Amino acid sequence: AMFIKKDLRKIPKILDDAVICTNDMDTMDTEKGGERTKRIKLQKPLQELKLGRRKQEFKGTLNILCQPAYIPKLQELKSLNLYGCDIKDCTKIGLLESCPQLEILNLGRNPISELPKELSKVKSLQEIWLDDCALAGDFPEPLYDLPNLQVLKLPNNKISKLDGSRLTRLTKLRVLCLDRNELQDLPSELQYLVNLKEFFVRHNLLKGILPPLAPSLEVLHISSNELSDLGTLDVDCPDLTTLYANGNQLASLPMDLFANCQSLTKLVVSHNQLTSVPDAFWTVSSCEIVWKPSNTQLTPPSPSEDDVEMEPTTE
Repeated sequence: AMFIKKDLRKIPKILDDAVICTNDMDTMDTEKGGERTKRIKLQKPLQELKLGRRKQEFKGTLNILCQPAYIPKLQELKSLNLYGCDIKDCTKIGLLESCPQLEILNLGRNPISELPKELSKVKSLQEIWLDDCALAGDFPEPLYDLPNLQVLKLPNNKISKLDGSRLTRLTKLRVLCLDRNELQDLPSELQYLVNLKEFFVRHNLLKGILPPLAPSLEVLHISSNELSDLGTLDVDCPDLTTLYANGNQLASLPMDLFANCQSLTKLVVSHNQLTSVPDAFWTVSSCEIVWKPSNTQLTPPSPSEDDVEMEPTTE
């Protein structure tokens, strides 16, 4: 296994040691024998800060990191990892708007119950991780105002409501993960997220009929809910390649699922109550289908005489 060495320096030391990002030549003047000579700087500006699991240093807030004095050293920063630091209060996070290259922010496994409005200032963000936090109730408001988001992962929280009309602002969103939350329904406006490729909403409280989803969708995981009907999924998502809908209350599948979703290569519908499936369910060779266990009312059609090949006789 590859061993990743942890930076043992304290956060102030890491930032003090970092070079200030300037547009000047990457050289430093040094005095040598009365003459000024150029010495090439070897250290590159910080592009990635891995500060995970530093609970003792953060002490529940971002104060140790989000200081104006450090901003000149963070101009090239692309990725900031604050995973598992016991951060409760994200006040001052808006200061990161002065880091124009910042694309990835990992705040996973912190007891964050609320995101401050100032997070919405950090418009450069493209990927945010908020897994295993303490977010509950409405989807965090500042996230609706980050138009460059492409990847958003918020599994293992207690989010119960999505504002569909505001969600449509996230036009660049490609991956949305809301596994293990408390959503009881999904907004129909999801169909307007025209770049959404992967949607994960396993282990929620979804009931009834699946609403229309984005036509760009390729991967859909809706396992372990209480859905009774996949709605117009076959018409809405022609590019679907992977569908996990196991552990629901489905009695049937959309009749044109295989005709319309010709890229479908994996379908998992075990642990449902299926009684009716498209004919192609039994014959399609391009898709791996998992329908057992459960679905006790479903039985494969017995082969017709035309389908039974004559056994070759041996003389």
